[in-house]
Amino acid sequence: MNVSSIVASGLLSLLWIALAIQDIRTHKLDNVGTLSAFALALGFQLGDSAGGAYLLSLGVCIAVTLAIYATGLIGGGDAKLLLSVLAWRPVMETGIVALVCLAVIGGAVLIWSRLRHQEAASRRYPLGGAISAAGLIVLWTL
Repeated sequence: MNVSSIVASGLLSLLWIALAIQDIRTHKLDNVGTLSAFALALGFQLGDSAGGAYLLSLGVCIAVTLAIYATGLIGGGDAKLLLSVLAWRPVMETGIVALVCLAVIGGAVLIWSRLRHQEAASRRYPLGGAISAAGLIVLWTL
């Protein structure tokens, strides 16, 4: 990792952690934070001489995220946050790892919330923490 990559990774980590805390506390993710994270990830990759493979892979990630959003499994803020995770390194292997981490962590959040609150299935769950955790795993381990 070069210095600019470390700085961008650190800033992105701070944004994801702040967004996770915000979502856990308020069950809402603001546009400024989620779009800033996406712009930072996208800007770094495009500035780091990303090629056509990156753009193709990013297109696939956007399509997958929109499909997940369209089914109602995640909200709009969660979708934008997930796009920022996938935009950082959207190569297929990394995207798959991020989605698997999200599924495991998100499933744990769902089970914990259901056991704790015993509320209706339509309740909104703060998946921003799970998405951010998946992003941090991908960011610092792959």
